[in-house]
Amino acid sequence: MNHEDFAAIFDRLAAGIMITDTTGAVTSANNAACYLLGRREETLRGMRVEQLFGDINIRDKEKQRVNKQGREWEIVPAAVSAPDGHSKGFVWLIYDITETLQLEKTARHKEKNAAMLEMAAQLAHEVRNPLGSIELFSSLLMRNIQEEKQRLWIEQIRTAVKNIDQKIEELLQYVKTVEPLMDIINIHEVLREILLYSDRISDQGYIFLSVDYGPLDPIIRGNAVMIRRIFTGLLLNALQSLTKEGHIRIATAIEKTGKGEPAVKIRFSDDRPGNPREHIQRFFNPGEDDDRVTQLNFAVFQDIIAIHKGALSAESAPDGTISFSIVFPLIGSSTINPFTIEGDMSK
Repeated sequence: MNHEDFAAIFDRLAAGIMITDTTGAVTSANNAACYLLGRREETLRGMRVEQLFGDINIRDKEKQRVNKQGREWEIVPAAVSAPDGHSKGFVWLIYDITETLQLEKTARHKEKNAAMLEMAAQLAHEVRNPLGSIELFSSLLMRNIQEEKQRLWIEQIRTAVKNIDQKIEELLQYVKTVEPLMDIINIHEVLREILLYSDRISDQGYIFLSVDYGPLDPIIRGNAVMIRRIFTGLLLNALQSLTKEGHIRIATAIEKTGKGEPAVKIRFSDDRPGNPREHIQRFFNPGEDDDRVTQLNFAVFQDIIAIHKGALSAESAPDGTISFSIVFPLIGSSTINPFTIEGDMSK
């Protein structure tokens, strides 16, 4: 390669290259270096490195950072030695890393925001879980309270819970791009936590809520907080529609889907008064003035069930019983449910 070829390559390199003698005076620079430094090559010749880069150590062989007119440069020096080992000068590689640093800063900011949003979503879900229990058991208390003043207190509690829940919903809508944390969960355990491990809930000796757990523990992959919200919502929907003599029944069973895959079916049944078909229609198509149904936020129900690859259906029996059923696909092998073993304290 002759001198002209070398000079052509030298000038076409994207990185800024500047050559200095042993004292740090510039002897030559390529086009990229001239552009970065804002000077013509003939102007650069003879200038010292300190004049161009400020406080910089020409003997330091490590990378050095220089901020010049709002731009961030990375300077990489390399000593050039003669055949006898004596120094002939230095080659300086100049990289403008301003955009690279900005991209890194933006990426870190996005990662930090994503982590904060994920934490906010998780905290919101964790707060919502006890809120559902508060509302559920407030509704249970309302069944036995006759004094108007005490009923008003309970109603204030329920109103406060709904307001907090609405704020949480607004937060979750803001962070809805965050993927929910999915884990291996036991549907029976979720139900027991909601009902405080009670298979029977009675009112003055009358059983108005009972749970019939299937013999196998249904294991699914999902978000336990989201699943709790659906179950609590269905319970509240039934509870607020029942009379004193009503009965809510929850039952789980393992069955196969249309594709032959194992799934768990959770059925919520009740014998609320009124037209069963009308109740079902109101549930799937709630009106704006229907407080008992709209507060469940049916669109959220659909989203949660879709995330879990499940299905929701409803039916009414000739005796007027209404049933809402949710089906979730199972994972792995289900296990024998110890709570169904004869002699267990739960039976």
